[in-house]
Amino acid sequence: MGAVTPLYETPGPHAPERRSWVDWLRAFLGGWPGARAASQMPDVVAAVREDRVASGPTGVALPWIAPYLDESTGEPADARASYRLMWADPVVKAALLGKLLAVAHLDVKVTPYGGVNARPADRRAADIVRWNLTERLEGGFPGLVWSVLFHGCVDGHSVCEKVFAPERRGRFAGTWPLIKLKPKDVGHDVAIRTDAFRNVLDVQGLRYNGGKFFHPSRFLIYRHMPAYDSPVGTSDFRACYSSWWMRDTLRKFRAVAAEKRSIPFVYGSYQTTSQKNSLEGVLANVRSQMWAAVPEGVRLEVLNIAGAADGIFESFTRDLTHEIFLSIQGATLQNLEGTTNSGRGDSAIHQHQAEHRVRHLAQSLEALLNDRESGLVKDIVDVNVAAADYPTVSLTAVDWDEMRKRLDVLERVSRLVAVSGQDVYEGFGVQPPRNAADAAGGPPEPLPPSPPSMGSAA
Repeated sequence: MGAVTPLYETPGPHAPERRSWVDWLRAFLGGWPGARAASQMPDVVAAVREDRVASGPTGVALPWIAPYLDESTGEPADARASYRLMWADPVVKAALLGKLLAVAHLDVKVTPYGGVNARPADRRAADIVRWNLTERLEGGFPGLVWSVLFHGCVDGHSVCEKVFAPERRGRFAGTWPLIKLKPKDVGHDVAIRTDAFRNVLDVQGLRYNGGKFFHPSRFLIYRHMPAYDSPVGTSDFRACYSSWWMRDTLRKFRAVAAEKRSIPFVYGSYQTTSQKNSLEGVLANVRSQMWAAVPEGVRLEVLNIAGAADGIFESFTRDLTHEIFLSIQGATLQNLEGTTNSGRGDSAIHQHQAEHRVRHLAQSLEALLNDRESGLVKDIVDVNVAAADYPTVSLTAVDWDEMRKRLDVLERVSRLVAVSGQDVYEGFGVQPPRNAADAAGGPPEPLPPSPPSMGSAA
């Protein structure tokens, strides 16, 4: 092939315009040979797959830890360290658990490649993946959600090590399931290293693993809402960090105020200057002794001072609490106000808004499991069923009202046109039968004849 100007690096404003990279490939090859033939040409594959615009220093493997951390979202290392303290706050914990537990309670559906027409090897691959994720993995699917999403939401990203082991007994004896998915302490035990284009090169060991570099395929790496393709994502606590800091400081001030106001203000008066020193000593002991003896001519009065501090503390704390819930869950009424008289707005609408974030987390986890480069489904299938295609994992929740609406629409549509059986299985979140005997609607087996009663004739 001759020298051709690289893709998207046309010099000068007078270069010939090409509308897309496909046009460039046709000019590069002198005609498009077809997708299958082009995939066998290393020069073409390299020209299409290579990154062009760098996001970091060229020729340097950048570890994403301080002082190398260059975070475009404004999250320095000290801020990320403070996020872990926020988990001790009851408001932050309740807001985050509302999302994570909603994802952990979803049903895991594994659809074999080919659906109802899947080959036996593809069905076995789907059975192994389903058994592995729901039964064999330590902690099951809820444990997987916690390891991946909890640390990802708090730290912005999570790095979980994959641990496989041979299965010795049971219906899947002889397989190598994933038995543990162990989250690592990012920033302390491990750190991600990237190239100039923010592609992950390896996982660098820190602290107790100094000098070690691990291949990224050994880990399941999750990025939470990355900005500008940041390999360390964005923490769920980024937007509410200032609200949490003010709320934490406000609680400390309120505790001091409560301690000061737990005993009423004591006011003393004296007649002569010689009585001043003794009176001050008595007032200093009133807080601990709760009684005092004063000489004649000295008078003590107890005053209950009611100020506006309580109302300020209460309203400020409530506003900060709403900001924290709004930042993490996207809504407040379904958790903080409900349908009470003081609630503002419709809690049902706020619940619907909060479900968007839960669904986003679920779809992000689905994409991570089904990833064709480093997903768990790929690893489990490649180790155990080499001849099978990869099944698809989906996370669903049973909403019976939504199911009735879908069923009504399906019945109406099926009267007009033929409906795909695979779409029905996927739309209703049910598994296709493994064989004719496994079909739920198949013909019932004949019952065995009942024995004659004691009073009947032989």
